Amino acid sequence: MHTVSLQGVKQFYRDILGFPIIQEEETEIRVQSSENSELIFAETEEPIAPVHFAFEVPFLAFEEIAAKLGQVVPLLAWQDGTRINRYPGGQNVYFRDGDGHLLELIAHEDLRGEVPKPFGKLQVLFLREVGLPFAPIRLAAAKEWMRKVLGMRSELEDDRFAFMIAGSAYAVVVSTDRRWVPISMAALKPRIELTYGVDGKDYFESVKRQLSLEQKLIKGGESTLTFDLFGYLIHMTLGGGNKERYR
Repeated sequence: MHTVSLQGVKQFYRDILGFPIIQEEETEIRVQSSENSELIFAETEEPIAPVHFAFEVPFLAFEEIAAKLGQVVPLLAWQDGTRINRYPGGQNVYFRDGDGHLLELIAHEDLRGEVPKPFGKLQVLFLREVGLPFAPIRLAAAKEWMRKVLGMRSELEDDRFAFMIAGSAYAVVVSTDRRWVPISMAALKPRIELTYGVDGKDYFESVKRQLSLEQKLIKGGESTLTFDLFGYLIHMTLGGGNKERYR
């Protein structure tokens, strides 16, 4: 992702959220956000299109975590003034960093599969969501491509929105004419790279074949793939478990 201030990233993610700095260079900084995920910020002097991403935290600890977060960061309110949104089986709360990136804490009552250990003072289990806005004329094609090539399934899908899901990773695929909740923020297309770690040689090879057929494979090796997803640069690493990087 991008930032206008590496020092600001350190103050927000390290000093406020408690995420350790993994590596710091002159124009880039890497932050560990859970046991299996990293955030990488590159400094820029250009305007930033905010990224939306969500941290999954333990359901039973959610209210305590949200309350502590609200003591150090303004929590965003819905139109009725509430800040914690509760729905059947889950709850969430939103906030923003110094660059305007839209962050979310989310908790689900019934998590599927193996769950990592809680990480840091926010007890982050994994990075649950990343928002991928598309122009309205490309949205349907992008969703169908993700189903066909990446084997993702969809939930809560309509003409302007879908959760595209594979394992613990949720791509929040939205039309740019649909705004992000809860503050009706424009869903601009951000400059972002994503690296996903995957298990399963068969799945990896299947994706590689499909990418080759679709002529979307930029670089392919025995354990790494790089491809274009309708303007988003995506990397895939075999044997990385659930390792995720957002750059």
